[in-house]
Amino acid sequence: MARRLAGASAAGVAVAAAAHRCLAEDNGRFSGLPAHLKGQQFVPNTPYPDWDTDWDHRKFTVANVAAALGIACPSSPSALAHAIRKAYAEPGPSQRSAKMVDAMIEEHAADLDGLLVRAGTAARGVNRHLILVRHGQYEEGHSDDSLQILTPLGRQQAEATGKRIAEFLASPNPAAPARFVRVHCSTMARARETADIIAAQLPEGGFERLEADPLLVEGAPPAHNLPSPMYDPVHVHTSLMEAAFRSLFHRLPLATAPASPDAPRPQQYDVIVCHANVIRYTTLRALQLPPEAWFRCHPKNCSITHLRLRADGEVDLFAYGDAGHLSIDDNTFGMARRYPFG
Repeated sequence: MARRLAGASAAGVAVAAAAHRCLAEDNGRFSGLPAHLKGQQFVPNTPYPDWDTDWDHRKFTVANVAAALGIACPSSPSALAHAIRKAYAEPGPSQRSAKMVDAMIEEHAADLDGLLVRAGTAARGVNRHLILVRHGQYEEGHSDDSLQILTPLGRQQAEATGKRIAEFLASPNPAAPARFVRVHCSTMARARETADIIAAQLPEGGFERLEADPLLVEGAPPAHNLPSPMYDPVHVHTSLMEAAFRSLFHRLPLATAPASPDAPRPQQYDVIVCHANVIRYTTLRALQLPPEAWFRCHPKNCSITHLRLRADGEVDLFAYGDAGHLSIDDNTFGMARRYPFG
C-alpha cells in the first residue's frame, strides 16, 4: 500500500510539473504570432487572460457618477461616503442595506473614488446588447452588388430570423428592462434586403431604423488568417472593420432618470445586419481574443450572435452563429446547404 501511495504521489508531482510547464509556455501565447504570420494586428492592453475594463476608453469617473445621481461632484471623504450611500440606496439589483454599505465604505476607505464609481455604475449603468445577424443566402457569382440579392431561401431565412428577434425582444417577463431597439445594416444589397425583412417582423414603432452603414460592408479584416494567410494583403481592409468596431462597440452613458421598482433599468438593443467576416472580427475583438483566428469561426446565414456590453466594462457572449430558429434543411453557409456542411 505504501509503495502504491508513493507511486501515486510521484505521478501527481509529474502531472503538476507538466501543467506548470504548459502554463509557462502559454504565458506568451497571445502576445505575438510566428514571424511568418507578420505578428498580431491587435494586442489587448491587458494580456490574456486578464481583462481590460477600459477597452473602449469610456470608463466612468466620479464626475460621471455624480452627474447621473444629480449631486455635486464630491471632493471630501464624507461627501464621497454620502454619494456611495445614495447610489446603493437606489432600488434595483444594486441596492444594499445601510449596514452593508457602511461596511464597504470602511473596507475601501483608501479608495472611496473607486467604490463610488462601482456603486454608480451598478445603480445607473445601461447594458448594451449587440445582436449581430449575418445576411441570408444570396445569389453569388455576380460582381455587381445590386445583383447579389437574396435567394428565395435567403428571404425565408430572414423572415424566420425577424420573428425570432421579435420574440426575443417581446419578453413576457414583467420585470424585464425597458428596451430601446435600433436596427443597423451594411450598404450591401443582401444586408439591406435582410434588414428590411427582419424590420417588417418587429412591432411597428418599437424600433429605430438607421441609415445603412458603409463601415459594415464585407471585406477581409485587419488580421491574418491562421494558420496561413488566405487573402492578398492588397485586398485586406486594414482599418474598415476596426472602424466599424469602434463605432458600434462601446458602452452607453449612465442613466440619469431616477430608478424605481416600477421602472427597471433600461437596456439598449442594437440589431446589426452585416457579414460573416465583420461578425468574426468584431466578436473576437470584443472578447479581447486574437482576431487573427477570425477564419476559424463560421456564422451561418441569418444566424444570430448576441453580445452584451456591461456598464462595468465586462463583455458577455450569449450566442455565436445561432441558427436554431431555422430548420436543419434551411441552414446554409453560402450556397452550401444543410448543417453540418461536409
